[in-house]
Amino acid sequence: MRPFLILIGCILFASCVRIPAASVELNEEINREMQRMHSLNKALAYQLFESKKELVRQFIRYEYSPDFIARSLSALEAAGYRVEDSLQTVVYQLSMQINEREMNMIQELEILRDSSLMAMDRDYDYLRLAGGEMHRFLKSASAVEKERKEIYALTHQLTQQRLNLQDLDQRFNTILLKASRGAEAFSNMNTTLTAKP
Repeated sequence: MRPFLILIGCILFASCVRIPAASVELNEEINREMQRMHSLNKALAYQLFESKKELVRQFIRYEYSPDFIARSLSALEAAGYRVEDSLQTVVYQLSMQINEREMNMIQELEILRDSSLMAMDRDYDYLRLAGGEMHRFLKSASAVEKERKEIYALTHQLTQQRLNLQDLDQRFNTILLKASRGAEAFSNMNTTLTAKP
């Protein structure tokens, strides 16, 4: 959410200054880079969780299994159970418990991995939407800036030419006279239509 607030701040700051046309292309490049970074972050997170799964397997194989087997055999012998008589059954039971422990630990890692990747996707979606809004804003602001420059150039061109102020005054008066005649005609028509017979 914090990047979204920063983006809104950038929009507000950008609205106070003139927007060059190149800012639209720059924003497109930033959006592409955001997408690339999101893909890289997801790949990195996936690799991290895969390396953690390998660490779990090594822990089970080299630390947990020997200790668990030793404790289990000691407990069986202390209870008076003769392991030699049913070694195959004991080995099978112990290996099942060890495998279940490993599967549970890996499953927890996979759940954490999936929720982390979903959170990354959700954050990226917010950034992508904000980036799209910024793109539309910059495109609009760039178009306004282009129009402003064209109007400025036209105004500059007109002011460089000598204006005939008398002709301009006569045209303005003609427009006002026609408008007042039209308003008078409309008023007469309205009076005629609303008059009671």
